[in-house]
Amino acid sequence: MSSNEGSTDIRKKGGRPAGKIWNYFEKGAQVSRGYNSAICSFCGYNWATAKPSRLKKHIAYDCQKIDSDTKIKVLTLLLVEHEDSDEDLNSTSITKRKTSQTDIDEDYENFPTSEDKEIAINKALVKLFIARIDVKVVKIIENQINLTIAFDGWTNSLANPFIDYCLITEERKEYL
Repeated sequence: MSSNEGSTDIRKKGGRPAGKIWNYFEKGAQVSRGYNSAICSFCGYNWATAKPSRLKKHIAYDCQKIDSDTKIKVLTLLLVEHEDSDEDLNSTSITKRKTSQTDIDEDYENFPTSEDKEIAINKALVKLFIARIDVKVVKIIENQINLTIAFDGWTNSLANPFIDYCLITEERKEYL
């Protein structure tokens, strides 16, 4: 009689631990290996197959019922992950691909994209830029004891309002 007989088959769960983004979602049934369904804890949006990248995008940009503190935490998480991936790309252990392209614009004409795709890419770049600004502003505010916030508002000829603000630190640094 072997020692395994009569005992239940207990296996350690393998794989990577769940990411921090799952703190903001209800994990549903496993759909396929490594993927579960999910429901947003804030707005109730449902994914049949939830991928962490889509969940992060939802919390950072799409969820309308999320509180600002949580949104900032997720944007910070995305920024840290992005900076980590930049460090990986600049690492000496990664070999660069050999290519004959000498300039970024050289092959642009040979790689056409639709206008809709260009608009989507531009929107994504603007969102990334804004996310970085939001995170930097939060860091500035958190690290300052005395901070002045100046607001200015105006309207254009079509009566569209514009509001701008400037943060001024004790050291007289200004951030628009």
